[in-house]
Parts: sequence; structure tokens; C-alpha cells
Amino acid sequence: ETPVNLTNKQKELLREFEELSEENSPESSNFFSSVKSFWDSMKG
Repeated sequence: ETPVNLTNKQKELLREFEELSEENSPESSNFFSSVKSFWDSMKG
């Protein structure tokens, strides 16, 4: 299940996690790009 009602703090933590994960695992950057696109589309 994908959460859709994240608080601002949760969104910020997700962004920080994305940045840290890209440094450690470049292969996963496509996944996080997809997640970011999804959240950006949810913002409107």
C-alpha cells in the first residue's frame, strides 16, 4: 500500500532518504525518481 497523506516532516524525511540512498546505491535512483514524480503529481 502506498501512503498518500504524508505530513511535511514525513515528506522531508523521504527526500533526505532518497538523497542518501542515491549516494550509496546509484541503481536505485530510478525507483526514487519514480517516487518523487509520484509525490510531485500528488501535490498538484
